[in-house]
Amino acid sequence: RLLRQGYTALEEMGEKPVLSTTAAFLGKALLAQGRHEEAGGWAERSAEQAHEDDMHSQSMWRAVHASVSSARGDSADAERYAREAVEFAERTDDTNTIADAHVVLGAVLALRPDTEAARAELSRAVELYEHKGNLVGADQVRAQLAPLARV
Repeated sequence: RLLRQGYTALEEMGEKPVLSTTAAFLGKALLAQGRHEEAGGWAERSAEQAHEDDMHSQSMWRAVHASVSSARGDSADAERYAREAVEFAERTDDTNTIADAHVVLGAVLALRPDTEAARAELSRAVELYEHKGNLVGADQVRAQLAPLARV
């Protein structure tokens, strides 16, 4: 609720450059609560607001969209947007954003029968989080990797 209020305040102040990022963060927060349809709406709003040169927002809204598509069972759409999220993230110098995008792609790929690609994406995310010193992020991804471990 506070993020929505903040978004509205930014909108009223004419702070257009940060609206797309704020909308994407709202989408991520709603995903964490399992509110996929609402998250999808915020991803759309972010997409509408994001400047084409804003790699951070371009990556984030695509990652949210990919997660929503995955939850809906649209694996082709989810993979496409997750891969695009990684491409945009890799154009930034924000290690956490890059790792976050790899996590989303890994989660999408984990739904396939062959999970080797998912393990690779999630392992890359762990490396990035550790390099950044984000030990919480690294531990969370390790928990996602555990069920994908080879027998």
